[in-house]
Amino acid sequence: MRDEYNFEKGERGKYAERYKEGTNLVLLDPEVAKYFPNSKSVNRALQGLISQGKDRFRKTPTASSLGALNEFSKTPNQNLLHFIH
Repeated sequence: MRDEYNFEKGERGKYAERYKEGTNLVLLDPEVAKYFPNSKSVNRALQGLISQGKDRFRKTPTASSLGALNEFSKTPNQNLLHFIH
């Protein structure tokens, strides 16, 4: 380890619980990221898609619900812009 690293004020296990819970980070393609400047805008857009297609989606994805999501995402969605702003 490098000499300039100083862990005197470090707290052991500070993020251990959070690490155990896992992560839900998603990498957006650059052309998609232009429309979603922050996590709030992504969440609002996804919540809008979910609410519009509730009957076609389940909380636990199955092959058929993933297919429905794929088909739903191909449909032009004018309301999506509302959720972004």
